[in-house]
Amino acid sequence: MKRFTKRKIVFGAAALLLLCCLGVMVTSFLSPDDPEVDVTAVAGVGEVAAEETATLEISPTAMARPAKTAVLSTDIPAPVDTAVPTSTAEPVMATEISQPTAVPGEIASGGLGLSRQEWELAHEWLGEGIGSSQTYTNGYAVYFCDDRVWQLEQEYALDGLPLSEARVFAGTLIPVDSEFIKTYSPDGLPELTVDLYLSESLAQLFDPNLFTEAEPGNFIVIFGDYEQDGRVTRMVIGLGDNP
Repeated sequence: MKRFTKRKIVFGAAALLLLCCLGVMVTSFLSPDDPEVDVTAVAGVGEVAAEETATLEISPTAMARPAKTAVLSTDIPAPVDTAVPTSTAEPVMATEISQPTAVPGEIASGGLGLSRQEWELAHEWLGEGIGSSQTYTNGYAVYFCDDRVWQLEQEYALDGLPLSEARVFAGTLIPVDSEFIKTYSPDGLPELTVDLYLSESLAQLFDPNLFTEAEPGNFIVIFGDYEQDGRVTRMVIGLGDNP
């Protein structure tokens, strides 16, 4: 039994060795020394690689947007020229815009200093009076200088007015910026009471020479109590200080 086992081992080893030799011979047969086979194979592989490279180079072009997009961009109309046409006419200056018709230096007053137009808006003209005066309703006689009221008079009917009431009424006929200065009676004329005022707006409206014996802006209100009974029957308002 032992001899049979040893023989099997020997024969198996020999068979294994024989198989190894046959494998070496087959390998040598399948791998010839002629290099042309390898070069041809390599060349074939190179051609395939070149074709794949060409394919890869063309692929980005195929992925790009079609040429129609470029055509559409050229179809966009050119922008319209928005330049403002040059005009040979001279521009209108701000000073040429129509201005209000109010007289320059317009004064806030109920009488003295008003333009004739302003005065006649509230008083009806009756006709020419004594000298250069113009007469109006409610007993007014008005003198104009440069078409402005520079003196006005009023006669009170019947018994006249107390001095205090006459002063209140006179306040409605003088500029609102009037400043009272003093009251006096002229020498030798006790029947007259004179109130002296100053108005800067009048100083700006009239020639300084019109303010007789006074500074520009001075004016007086004269109350005539000719019966000296405390009743004023005549009132005069005018520029200067010369009763």
